[in-house]
Amino acid sequence: MPRHSTFRTRDPGLDFSFSGLKTALVYAVRDLAPAEVERRKADLAASYQVAIVSQLLAKLQRALDGGGWEAVALGGGVAANGPLRAGVAAICSERGLRLKLVPTELCTDNAAMIGSAARFGEAVPYPDYLDWDVSA
Repeated sequence: MPRHSTFRTRDPGLDFSFSGLKTALVYAVRDLAPAEVERRKADLAASYQVAIVSQLLAKLQRALDGGGWEAVALGGGVAANGPLRAGVAAICSERGLRLKLVPTELCTDNAAMIGSAARFGEAVPYPDYLDWDVSA
């Protein structure tokens, strides 16, 4: 992975959208023969990861440039990503910021927790719009 200070993004804001990146990967895979996809899947996955982590680090740097921050906290499922953790740690070290990391074993997808919490909430009627048949 390139040095973190070289990460750039053309989007001047702090919002995240990976739809273009996902589309580019879909097209790249679509244009390859199945055997070539199989042969290159590790490279495709690694390149995709570098592109996403680079954008996250660029946005973090931009956010830090805009304020007097003392620390960075990284949590959630994405915080289990090793290159992201390393990149954020390098940025924090370079800038003299404290880094607050959730232990990797606690960096999980919250879908199961949300589903479990829903058991205790009041039932909500199934929305009609979810019955739409988009294949018709």
